[in-house]
Amino acid sequence: MLFEVINLFVENEFIELKSELTKEIKKEIVAFANSKGGTIYIGINDDGTIKGLKNISRDIEALSSMIREGIKSDLSLYTNIEIQKYDDKDVIVLKIMNAPNKPYYLADKGIKSSGVFFRHGNVSAPASDEMIKNLIKENHDSFESEISSNQNLNFTYLENVFQNKNIVFNENKYKTLNLLNVGNYYTNLALLLSDECPFSIKCAIFEGNNKITFKDRKEFSGSLIKQLEETLEYLNIVNRISGKIIDYKRVDIRDYPEYAIRETVLNAIIHRLSEASDN
Repeated sequence: MLFEVINLFVENEFIELKSELTKEIKKEIVAFANSKGGTIYIGINDDGTIKGLKNISRDIEALSSMIREGIKSDLSLYTNIEIQKYDDKDVIVLKIMNAPNKPYYLADKGIKSSGVFFRHGNVSAPASDEMIKNLIKENHDSFESEISSNQNLNFTYLENVFQNKNIVFNENKYKTLNLLNVGNYYTNLALLLSDECPFSIKCAIFEGNNKITFKDRKEFSGSLIKQLEETLEYLNIVNRISGKIIDYKRVDIRDYPEYAIRETVLNAIIHRLSEASDN
């Protein structure tokens, strides 16, 4: 009786085999991320035979560093590294998701054909300039919709705002407001509205009509909602009031209309967000 040996490991559109870990693997990772995702087996020869890895701890540490530092944008959330045994030999199984922030590229090459790859059959091929432009156009999300690099967020101030309005603020509201995406990751919008918002608003009062000498300055941090409210309160204090008699009545007039200051501050915030989204 004849028995046929079936090779379980064959390279295709979704599988790549590597006998050992080398820097070239970054190209394969980028290609899968820019395509439909895939799996890389490290420790298996091209013909499907199991070779195994001698120092798997070192290789995992090096692979993790390559993903974090050698590829842009950050792919850490869209990759999973596991150790599996085949024929009693250690093999690294790296799974790459079909990631959202395309195009991904080699950090030392940039967004050009030498740095951007895609999966074509069982080959990782360089992307043309036209393909790169299409990837950018199809997959570019607004800044506030992208996944936040900080996932340890708190919303104490925002919760108080909702409570004062008698509005329930729970996980369903997070998703309704796009603070959480479909994968339950906090977005950059959540980061901006959280207590951990890394940005701040700076205000200064200058002497005269130039920016050489200032009389006072303030910086506001925390949730963007908190910053906005505190900025408007501060500007309201320094916005002087003078009196004027109109039709026998005293009328208080501010140096600058309150609505104009409010619109100016809001426009400045929106303009800065637009710049962040473009970058």
